Amino acid sequence: MEDPLSRIDVRGVELSYGSNHVLKGVDFHVGQGEVVCVIGPSGSGKSTLLRLVNALLLPDRGHVLIDGELVGRTVKGDRLFEMSAKAINKQRTRTGMVFQQFELFPHMTVLENLCLAPVLHKKLSRGQARERATKLLRRVGLADKGDSYPGRLSGGQQQRVAIARALMMEPGVMLFDEPTSALDPELVGEVLAVIRELAAEGMTMIVVTHELRFAREVADRIVFMDGGVVVEEGAPADVLDNPRSERLKAFLSAV
Repeated sequence: MEDPLSRIDVRGVELSYGSNHVLKGVDFHVGQGEVVCVIGPSGSGKSTLLRLVNALLLPDRGHVLIDGELVGRTVKGDRLFEMSAKAINKQRTRTGMVFQQFELFPHMTVLENLCLAPVLHKKLSRGQARERATKLLRRVGLADKGDSYPGRLSGGQQQRVAIARALMMEPGVMLFDEPTSALDPELVGEVLAVIRELAAEGMTMIVVTHELRFAREVADRIVFMDGGVVVEEGAPADVLDNPRSERLKAFLSAV
């Protein structure tokens, strides 16, 4: 990584969609090289939290900071202003995000999907981008798929391409939003193996997941969200084996 991010700080964040109060004062921290898995029921605010970290959304109240720098906003005098779209896009290159759905361009080959953003936003030459893409495809076990179109790949292969595409920007942090939820069960393992490898290499990561066995294995810390707040957090063994709150106990018994 060229520019590792030392930390992510979410401070008192609130967000509503109309009358739906999605986040209700979330405080959240991820240190450099830390892997945090976020678990919780559907609608608890997990995916919204990731979108705030990546400036796809801005909070109604509170702040998100990456390496001490405000995300999506800038201070002028004693007031906060939303950054320009250009500035937000530049800031966003420091975080890699992988979605539930693969979000690949179907009319582009795998190599073209990987090379597009670095050429546009990192000003890499096409040759440099292609060289980086080739190395990353080898890293995720898809060295022979560069000229394939996404529609010819399995779901697990498409998600590994999506991970490689995020890594093309050499981010300091990776965000995963239920990366295996759209996959057939037999394809889940190949995607989790890539994330497991990134964790072993010390990549700072937030992983929203329902794969509790995987979370136990890779996470430094597990955060349980429900109803738009962080209910409980701690080491995997503490959270999964010795839950303190009744809400977490009920969630674990249901899954």
